[in-house]
Amino acid sequence: MGQDSELHRLEYLSLVTKVTNELSNHIGISDKDVAEYIIHLHDASKGLSDFKQKLDQDDCGFSDAFIQTLHRLISTMKPKKGKEPA
Repeated sequence: MGQDSELHRLEYLSLVTKVTNELSNHIGISDKDVAEYIIHLHDASKGLSDFKQKLDQDDCGFSDAFIQTLHRLISTMKPKKGKEPA
């Protein structure tokens, strides 16, 4: 069980790093806290349109294409809860 928890944490840190890199590449901000906040907003969203609405409410100013990129990235890389051990 400890190994699963450690693996989950490593997968999450990899996601945070990837989102941070995307932010740096697209808007010039390389901030881990901002990346984690965006991941949190994604987790609280019901889909792409809800995610976009939450980002727009925060006046992020991200383009639709960048929001779609973030949504796809987080959806793909986010560690799944209760994932079966390999």
